[in-house]
Amino acid sequence: MGFERAAWPVRVWAGGVGGSLALTVAIGLLGPSAMVPALDGEAWQPPYSLGVRPDGHLVVAMAAAAILLGAVGLGAGLLALRRRVPAGGLWDARRLLVLGCAVAGVLAFLLPSGSADHLNYAAYGRIGALGHDPYATTPAMLPADPVAGAVEEWVNTPSVYGPVATAVQVAASLAGGESVRLTVFALALANAAAFAGTALLLHRFTGGDLRAALLWTVNPLVVYQLAAGMHVDTLAVVAVVASLVVRHRGGPGGGPCSGPGSR
Repeated sequence: MGFERAAWPVRVWAGGVGGSLALTVAIGLLGPSAMVPALDGEAWQPPYSLGVRPDGHLVVAMAAAAILLGAVGLGAGLLALRRRVPAGGLWDARRLLVLGCAVAGVLAFLLPSGSADHLNYAAYGRIGALGHDPYATTPAMLPADPVAGAVEEWVNTPSVYGPVATAVQVAASLAGGESVRLTVFALALANAAAFAGTALLLHRFTGGDLRAALLWTVNPLVVYQLAAGMHVDTLAVVAVVASLVVRHRGGPGGGPCSGPGSR
């Protein structure tokens, strides 16, 4: 049984989520735009894009559509789970796990969209890699540096991130050197790994509960914000989820938890 046998809430979920994820990927794939900051570096270096440079109105409309479709699809999916609506063969936690991790992996190779925060992360990593204190040195203090000088917003602000995030940023800078593109790509790989790690932990911890998959792994709003937007919050989430898993397994009654819709 597949899509044609599924009830309408599941069809709305599949269409909304699928459409939202496709639009999110397309925004990054099209290249620099009002939603996608350009990255200096050699064209052969990842992350990649088609370099179409689409009209700003188009990409903003695509982003709005991605959010709207994602919200509607997510709501329909949660409603279907709550009402135990027949879903044909679409309710498969393992398939959703693979799909969500695959989308996050693809997005890591495309230009980040919806935010310029990744340029801040790259700059702070560069500051640390050069031996300066990112908590006391601002990007404006290194205006000639090819990475620190690429910041668009937090030019006069020192790092506000914790030691783990800073360590990841410094490691990405060491890998990327003077290339903004390669530094951002290294950060994107770490971000995708954190996203996939969270998905795997939730899948394992909940015994394949579909609600966990819908709320994280294939949640188009989370994918849009954290995977495509490449926000550092993804690192915080995987740390929180991992600590909760360790805490649960170490306490009384520890073990995988499951609930309605987990099968």
